[in-house]
Amino acid sequence: MWAMGIRKIRIALSDYEYTAGINAGKLLVQDAIARGFYVIWGVASPRLDDGNWELYVQAVIAAAEWAEANGVHEFQTGNEIEYRETVNGVLSDSVDKILDLGRRVRPKFSGVLSYAMAQSSMEYVGAPGGWISKSMGVYDKLAYNAYGDNNLTQAQAFDQWKA
Repeated sequence: MWAMGIRKIRIALSDYEYTAGINAGKLLVQDAIARGFYVIWGVASPRLDDGNWELYVQAVIAAAEWAEANGVHEFQTGNEIEYRETVNGVLSDSVDKILDLGRRVRPKFSGVLSYAMAQSSMEYVGAPGGWISKSMGVYDKLAYNAYGDNNLTQAQAFDQWKA
């Protein structure tokens, strides 16, 4: 990747309940930083709801503390969390929860703080309670997961993205 000019890398955000995945991600983070990459890392969960939200928050804070101590450049507090609200309604007030999560993480992490929203959330962005009706709070970046045309090969999608 370095030879191709890639200098920024996002290490996969593991499920906060999957210790082996978190630990593997940490090893990759340390290796990428040692090789000179700008590293984006954090944790995620495919099963968030109102009942386990606080457990997730505590795991994110712990991961942010580790990221701060280990030189991570950019920390993501989650990935596509608001998707759970817009698709199946099991997490209420998701954007407010994500903004509050950022406020709780910011004192623990001094680098770039970001969140990655779902592609389907673009329709939700302007809805009441959506991202446009809110500020970004303490977040430095609001990332967007763009999924390309599934009929394209990865090389074709990359060429299309470069154009």
